[in-house]
Amino acid sequence: MPPSLVFQDPTQPPLEETSDLLDADRRKGRGRRGRTHGRAWRACSLAAARLGLGVLRRLGRPLLPVAGFVVAAGVCAFAPGWPSILLGAAAIASRGSIARIPLLPPWRFVHLLLCPLQPLSRPMLVISVMWATLPTCLPGVWRAMCYWNRLLPICVRYFRTSQSARELQTLGRPEEADALWAAQHERGAHEMFLMLCDLKGFYMKLGQILATKTEMLPLPYTQSLSGLLDKLPAVPYNQVAQVLKHELRSTNLAEFFAHIDPIPMATATIAQVHGGVLQGPSLREVAIKVQHKGVKRMMRADLVNMKLAMDLLDLFRIDLGFDLGSIV
Repeated sequence: MPPSLVFQDPTQPPLEETSDLLDADRRKGRGRRGRTHGRAWRACSLAAARLGLGVLRRLGRPLLPVAGFVVAAGVCAFAPGWPSILLGAAAIASRGSIARIPLLPPWRFVHLLLCPLQPLSRPMLVISVMWATLPTCLPGVWRAMCYWNRLLPICVRYFRTSQSARELQTLGRPEEADALWAAQHERGAHEMFLMLCDLKGFYMKLGQILATKTEMLPLPYTQSLSGLLDKLPAVPYNQVAQVLKHELRSTNLAEFFAHIDPIPMATATIAQVHGGVLQGPSLREVAIKVQHKGVKRMMRADLVNMKLAMDLLDLFRIDLGFDLGSIV
């Protein structure tokens, strides 16, 4: 029989229709398997997501307060002044205990808007209590916190500037790198001047020394820090009198001095000088140099903080554009 002649049973459907039906059955099978695989994949994904959320909840509960304190400390460090004060007040106002107080509808709406700040409410409340109590109770701890709060943002900006300047040097654009360093030195010098003015004491003495290092420091630093040479506020006379009574072991200074001028003749970072007249027939005029109260203990703590800061700069390889370690 010739191959082209094919006999077909008349009771069966044509061969073309049979192949189409087989193709349709195969497509249906693939569709069922695809839907089955899709359902399995979605179920596995949902289970993995639930497991991940459970792990995050277990790990996040102890880590959430720590993250809140880190964020609150970062806000206070990089946005000091009114921005951090307003954010702290808003975070404290978002606490759940305040929500139970009967409020008027406008205030309740404001509280609803502040709800996202609730994770920062406890850290900001703790920082507010520390700000109110530590200067009196633990002045050394508060001084160290203020030092790091002001210094760390300066170091972070210098780190970012060094990275950007290194990239510009690699790209063959040294002029832009120098301009970047100049802008950062201007900003850093101003921030350093404000920091030393606020901390006073040994830090201000260090600033006066640095102001004379014109051959080692960038020009913006020497120009800015030179303002510390004539910006020394005098210690109130009542504190001076307390130091004199403690050193002379007497509650009555009239036993030793006929007169003490309450206005100082000169003021320095560690001590200040008052004019006085000794008791006795000669009534000899003297200059009384009085060391500021607690300055010795404060200088030890300041030196420890400065040494730690230099070590951190070396550890993280933060380039300041000049060798501050050797100057200090």
